[in-house]
Amino acid sequence: MALSDDDRERVRVLWRDLCEAPEAFRRPGLEVVEAAGIRSAPPGAVSIVALGDAVAVCGPGVSAHRDRLARLAAIGVEALVTQAQVERVLGPFAMTLGPAQLWYGRVSATPRHDVVGPTPVDHALVAALVADASEDDVDESSIIDAPSGVYVAVDEDGNAAAGCGWHEWPHGVAHVGVLTATACRGRGYATAAAVAALGAASSAGLLPQWRAAVWNEPSIAVARRLGLVRVGTQFSVLPA
Repeated sequence: MALSDDDRERVRVLWRDLCEAPEAFRRPGLEVVEAAGIRSAPPGAVSIVALGDAVAVCGPGVSAHRDRLARLAAIGVEALVTQAQVERVLGPFAMTLGPAQLWYGRVSATPRHDVVGPTPVDHALVAALVADASEDDVDESSIIDAPSGVYVAVDEDGNAAAGCGWHEWPHGVAHVGVLTATACRGRGYATAAAVAALGAASSAGLLPQWRAAVWNEPSIAVARRLGLVRVGTQFSVLPA
């Protein structure tokens, strides 16, 4: 499914704002911004966001690496969201988040399972999903405090199989998270829950955003099934 020009511009405006980089993503190539307190990365970290053929590198200390970053960008913007490449420029990392693919769009998939919701985040169905999952998976999904409530796909016995909710980000973007029961993965439950959640976000005038780690093939596959469009990549690094 194609992404409209207005939606693509909404994405660019969002990341300009989060990166504190007002000139980023207006033209192909690299934008380097020395900034503290950016919202696109944890405190003290460097944010690297590639959208199409443009990339912004923002955060404390980045201006000292401008020339080396430019040489890396000349290879292609994807080189700037590759850990091994960026580490050669910025030095060893104390922490990394990502790289993660950024997907956007309106849902075009048809669910194969029943969905309940939106349920309150303290609903028994949501509690069952959380109890089944690892702490990291729960944190990544962010469904336990999703203001949207949680849309829960259920199996034939009415048990929770997957849940999806979203947080509203600036500029009318709905950041989506999904959590799937271990025994139910790969069976279409995450897609069913996401269809309901993303449909509600779109009806509210929001643009759904799906963020998937580059190594998380199941999450990327769900984004494709939903009919979303990959627009870019996000990478945050904390130099040691």
